[in-house]
Amino acid sequence: MLRPGYYLAVNILTLYPMQGSEMRLKLFLSAILASFVGLGASSASAQTVNLVYANPFAKTHVQYGVLADEWIAEIRKETAGRVVIRHVPGGALLKLENMLEGLRGGVADIGVTNVSNFAGQLPIASTLAGVADINYGNKVDTVGLSLITLKLLEKFPQYRKDFDDLGLRPAAWIPTPTFAVITRAPVAKLDDFKGKKIRAFGTGFPRILTAAGATPLAISAGEVYTSLQSGVIDGSITDPPNMMSSRWYEQAKHVITTGPGAGAQTMAIGVAYIFNANSWNKISKQDQAIIEGVNAKFTLAAGKRMQAAGEQA
Repeated sequence: MLRPGYYLAVNILTLYPMQGSEMRLKLFLSAILASFVGLGASSASAQTVNLVYANPFAKTHVQYGVLADEWIAEIRKETAGRVVIRHVPGGALLKLENMLEGLRGGVADIGVTNVSNFAGQLPIASTLAGVADINYGNKVDTVGLSLITLKLLEKFPQYRKDFDDLGLRPAAWIPTPTFAVITRAPVAKLDDFKGKKIRAFGTGFPRILTAAGATPLAISAGEVYTSLQSGVIDGSITDPPNMMSSRWYEQAKHVITTGPGAGAQTMAIGVAYIFNANSWNKISKQDQAIIEGVNAKFTLAAGKRMQAAGEQA
């Protein structure tokens, strides 16, 4: 295709046929230069931004893998291929426990973790994601949790500021079905918790388990299966879909909920897809706005998906 500068050069030669040859040559060269500048600007605006998403778990994990692939595909579609994200699963780049540190260091452009693991770095988000109200928590499902989290992001800039201070930017939030405790031995009454070593995370869950007489232990998610198998721990607290995808049920056959029915929800979503701020800034303002729209819709849709996943598990 002929560039606008080409037509400008032709017009110059047509409009100024009687000008001195030196003047005509300068004008002609200026027009040609302008055409190349325009070509460069056009190429830059259409340039693809390639990013890497680090997943500490398998691609089959509902929140960290399956839904992440759908989110990635939606971003590529809505930005017309201008933002392309490559999914690296299985902890090949970053583990759950060092996700924030790795993202800040640029090991990956985007990652996923449960913010309740980072009370010291994300005090507000981790507190809300790690506390379950036994009374009111039973009245909220994962769709309600999505709505609550979106409202927190909209109304309280402090909620996002924790991430800003670390050079990070939260994107989509994926709610978790109500947490439960999976154990190797039956727990029929509260006294049965006494002396049991239960893997926990965050700030709220260890307190709940301690109050029940158990001993909470901090063990990385990737070591829970073998720790159950060897008897290092007697159980672990997590959500039912994770019990299934991580196959903990092979080593622990008993599940105790945190309240009537499915149990109590936390006060806000814990699992978040998070951008390194520098990587986010590589994306054009136009596409940033598009991705923000995808994030809000995806957070709400994920609430419906995870509600179904929790009921199925």
